[in-house]
Amino acid sequence: FISYIIYRNNQILAEIKDKNTVSFVDRNVKCGEQYCYRIEATANSGTTKSISANRCITIPRDSNPQPVAQFV
Repeated sequence: FISYIIYRNNQILAEIKDKNTVSFVDRNVKCGEQYCYRIEATANSGTTKSISANRCITIPRDSNPQPVAQFV
């Protein structure tokens, strides 16, 4: 394991180098806006990469946003 890279709207949002990290909170969002996320995992000295599909959500205007349940 080397890292996870979290992308929001095709821009790098965070790089996580602790393989035990299983969640991430994006606190910089605006109500009513849509955001698309994907995760890229890198392992085996950089020779192996796994890239998730995009997962898009719209942040509700009147409540706390729900977490993205899972990436595949």
